[in-house]
Amino acid sequence: MRYRLLRRKRAAQAFFVPLTKGDASALPRAGGFPMYKRVQNYLSKTALIGIAVLCYTAALAQQVRIIELPQLLPLPPASIAKISPTGAYISFSGEKFNGLFVTDSRGMVITELSPYAGIGWGHTWSPDGRLIAARANHPEQQTKRVSLEVFYVFSKRSASATGLLDSRARLSLPHWSSANILVFSTNEGVVLRKAQIGDSAVTILTPNPAEVSFKRWTSSALETHQQATTQYTQPFRETREVLNNDWSPDGKRSAVEFSGRPSLYMVTDDGKTSNLLDPKGEYPAWINNQYLVYMVTEDDGYRITSGTIWISDAEGKMKMNLTEGLNEIALYPSAAQDGTIVFTTESGAVYKMKVAVE
Repeated sequence: MRYRLLRRKRAAQAFFVPLTKGDASALPRAGGFPMYKRVQNYLSKTALIGIAVLCYTAALAQQVRIIELPQLLPLPPASIAKISPTGAYISFSGEKFNGLFVTDSRGMVITELSPYAGIGWGHTWSPDGRLIAARANHPEQQTKRVSLEVFYVFSKRSASATGLLDSRARLSLPHWSSANILVFSTNEGVVLRKAQIGDSAVTILTPNPAEVSFKRWTSSALETHQQATTQYTQPFRETREVLNNDWSPDGKRSAVEFSGRPSLYMVTDDGKTSNLLDPKGEYPAWINNQYLVYMVTEDDGYRITSGTIWISDAEGKMKMNLTEGLNEIALYPSAAQDGTIVFTTESGAVYKMKVAVE
């Protein structure tokens, strides 16, 4: 930025060398001002913008420190990986999101949770970091069967699986609410299940809807359920598809990726107030209530040509590229509350890094 400003300033100085103050009256006027005045105003405004960007970057650098650079984990090729909220475990999926595995935070011990097709996409950790919910595909001859699975990870070598629902109808991706309440949708409507954790297994209960409150994003709106009353709110006048979203740990706001551009917004818990985080941001994941990570990708219409992982404050004013200099296309970040960040690359590698936020 500084180099560009210097180039513009030097070019303008070279342009004005043969002119004196008296010569300005002969210059063409635009908006009532001599052209040289407009150029000077432009340079002043550009310099101020550049100074503001540098100040924001410096301020973020003071608040965010990279304490562990990206390191490659000894894992097989993965299409997606997610670190648990506590940072104790990492779940990942194989090629084309097939199969689901869990490993310790160093990637040393791998346990297979499920071999099912497509189960990796949309799998989600419970807020306490002990349960994983995932939707699996079971392709058969002429019909497609879908199931919802819950996995209890109680050590790096042991996990139990519980089948929650098996259906040939539509089944949404699962969403964890508070108190290990799992929310998902079928053709018949919203379904609630409560996961009660035992010593080495999970018991699935059906809670009373009148006693449960939750918020989740549907394909295009924020769904608020409270005391058996459901309300839907759209943050924009036009309908925009919700591609990905993540709630802050305190549940007061949500980072939402919408279809089209600009894409990544911060939305309050009532779904009415939103501000732009990043016009190209995708796949957000919170670290704490103030900071989150996301990816920015570029493509040529056929394939992804670049991918970087960014960290931002909740207002979208201070941002930093965390993978600058990494010679990989970085994708799908996830974050733990201790600042550990895990992401995959287009080649299937899984990286882990850590930041400290003030």
